[in-house]
Amino acid sequence: MKKIKVFSVVLVAVMLFSALAGCAQPKPTAVPPTTAPVAPAATAVPKPTEAPKPVGLGVVKIGNNAEYPPFESVDASGKIVGFDPDIIAAIAKAAGFEFELINTRWDGIFVALASGEFGAVISAATITDERKQTVDFSDPYFNAGQMIAVKQGSPIKTPADLDGKKVGVQLGTTGDIWVSDNTKAEVVRYDEITLAFQALGNGDIDAIVNDGPTSADIIKANPELGATLVGEPFTEENYGIAVSKDKPELLAAINKGLAAVKASGEYDKIYETWFGIPEAAAPAPAAVGKTFIFGRGGDSVQLDPAIVTDGESFRVTGQCLEPLYQYEPGSTNPIPALATGCTANENSTEWTCELRKGVKFHDGTDFNADAVIFNFERWRFTDNPYHYPAQVFEYYEYMWFGFDDDSVITTIEKLDDYTIKFLLNAPLAPFLANLAMDMFAISSPAAIEKYGEDYGTPKAGCVGTGPFKFVEWVEGDHVTMAANDDYWGGRPTIDQILFRVIPDDAARFLALKAGDIHALEQATAEDVAAADADPDLYVMARPALNTGYLAFNYRIKELQDVRVREAIAHAINRQGLVDNFYGKYGEVATNFLPPLVWGHNDAIQDWAHDPALSKQLLADAGFPNGLTEVTIAEDIKDQDGNVVHKAGDKIPLKLFYMPVTRFYYPSPKEIGEAMAADLAKAGINAQLELAGDWPTYLGLRRNGLLVGLYMLGWGGDNGDPDNFHNYFFGGLSSADDVKEPDPREGYYANQEVATLLYKAATNPNQPEREQIYKQVEQLLHDDVARLWVVHNNTPLLFSKKISGYVPQPVGADYYEGTVIAK
Repeated sequence: MKKIKVFSVVLVAVMLFSALAGCAQPKPTAVPPTTAPVAPAATAVPKPTEAPKPVGLGVVKIGNNAEYPPFESVDASGKIVGFDPDIIAAIAKAAGFEFELINTRWDGIFVALASGEFGAVISAATITDERKQTVDFSDPYFNAGQMIAVKQGSPIKTPADLDGKKVGVQLGTTGDIWVSDNTKAEVVRYDEITLAFQALGNGDIDAIVNDGPTSADIIKANPELGATLVGEPFTEENYGIAVSKDKPELLAAINKGLAAVKASGEYDKIYETWFGIPEAAAPAPAAVGKTFIFGRGGDSVQLDPAIVTDGESFRVTGQCLEPLYQYEPGSTNPIPALATGCTANENSTEWTCELRKGVKFHDGTDFNADAVIFNFERWRFTDNPYHYPAQVFEYYEYMWFGFDDDSVITTIEKLDDYTIKFLLNAPLAPFLANLAMDMFAISSPAAIEKYGEDYGTPKAGCVGTGPFKFVEWVEGDHVTMAANDDYWGGRPTIDQILFRVIPDDAARFLALKAGDIHALEQATAEDVAAADADPDLYVMARPALNTGYLAFNYRIKELQDVRVREAIAHAINRQGLVDNFYGKYGEVATNFLPPLVWGHNDAIQDWAHDPALSKQLLADAGFPNGLTEVTIAEDIKDQDGNVVHKAGDKIPLKLFYMPVTRFYYPSPKEIGEAMAADLAKAGINAQLELAGDWPTYLGLRRNGLLVGLYMLGWGGDNGDPDNFHNYFFGGLSSADDVKEPDPREGYYANQEVATLLYKAATNPNQPEREQIYKQVEQLLHDDVARLWVVHNNTPLLFSKKISGYVPQPVGADYYEGTVIAK
């Protein structure tokens, strides 16, 4: 997805701190100690924290949203680390209680606290009067106040020096309000604070007022700006530990522990650990420019995102094209992109969107309301002259409930050149999340009209509004993108991106070690371990918002028997697969939804690895001697209507493995071999088969022609459960629709599941939706609809010359802030 941010470390959009308990609150990153918010003073002679007597609180469950380094994040081993975890550990030790830190979503963290799920929450939470109505707060433990950023050598030192100067702020933030109310400065407002820093670096403004921690993090990661913080925080935005109102004894213990930690000097040590910048760790000189080379295991299928489903296509189109909304860097929260904002009516059946002005497509034509409507109508209407029959607009059909009159979008009205209104026939809970998806990025209508059905092919590439322009695509070898000098969000720091196709895992890693590429994804466990040990490389983990699975083709008679599917589930040693192919980055999947996605059902009893039970289940199903040959239940036809397999045909049981490395299956052939070996031990003899290249494999899946067991997976596109469940098992246009067997999903159909998913998608109440998705997970599990195999915290391997790369949980990664050191 496209990224307003052009700097490496802005993992959180800096907005007004939300007063609403259920809303995600942006949280800043750390401040260097030389200009940092002042930590509470220690005593003149620090004393060690004394071990207290136990206070009888039991094990306190403490909520934390581990997505905001350096306050809190999850390291490669899965441990929550950061300033907040260390502070609460020191407090608990000083106060004499035990605790369990639980990673949870920000948008439900205070609801969970109020309901008693947690005793407390520590997660860089601002103390507000509104929150105090439902929870208690500890004494403040951190001040993230407003500070001034200037170019090095500037005479501006204090707020009084701002009068008469051009001062950059982010629109609507605390900084905006403070400067407007308290100075005589010329206030220059920006949609994103990173744009203000770019303006400061260019000399367009004299200073910036923004929260200190975020500003310091931007400055630290972008030394080429020549910026610095001056003075001390001149406002207070205190963080506190939120405590359930029915636990006054816990609140007292936390305050007691916090006071002891401050008095002993332990607070200062923790502060220095997370916010200090030792001289030896100063960033290497960075070069603005150069070519960033990314090694990947497979080629793109197409560069028109509306007609593809593969991540390698989106990896490229996400740099060229932008949707109306995007995802906050490092998050699944949708934020404005080509739209500056969208608002809903009371029942969420009308959404009015203001569009960004002054933006042009790479071909020089204007981005406006007509362009947005052109794209949506092309996707929706099957009789649109640019909705070609040979192309499959699969995502639109799933995410917007179908084409033509089935679409939940009934009309898009043009109110003026930069305002549109979406009219829906029902509320759509993930509306903004859907708008932010890669496949709904806006292409130039002129380019689509010019190239017709060739748009998205190597001949045409992609033509959008993004930070990089398409240059060339040599199929099977590379795609080249060049920096967009006129990008509305600021020119990227690199000149070009080269996406190189290196299918062989070993060759790809050797290319990284040799310096022929700068980064890669989809590495083997051995290569990840080698990169960890290599002083010239480093590893970043993409959060596990994906699931690798083994699917069944239900046109095979034997696979229609749930006992046979259960036998397969018990036969495969998934923990062994994780241990051998994923290492510390993988975990066995018990749900389709990864644990990071709300709606994940922790109560599901997983299929144990039990070959003996598999054999018994096969015998119960009528196969006491195991299973080698299977029967076609009804005719299977190709896309042209030709019969490929007749009903009653006997064929060998096959296990199809993917021809390319993907983040959920880093070594597909080897994993397939291990699966087949496990199945054989249980008497299920599956013939391992490669079914062509990646486009061919996806085409066979789409047409229901992977006749047997087949390996595939899914990476979440928008962070909403709907994007997992409804895409595969729903797709209804109304609650009364009949769910027909779908060749794209191996002819699986479950009417109860599909109806529940429609109700969830059209229900704006998130707690109710969450319960529906948990119910759906249980139904899919009981039916063994598929065998969920793995979730992978996908490791990305980098040369240490690279900084500023932002791996996204969903959507395309952020490249425009990438810096290549000299």
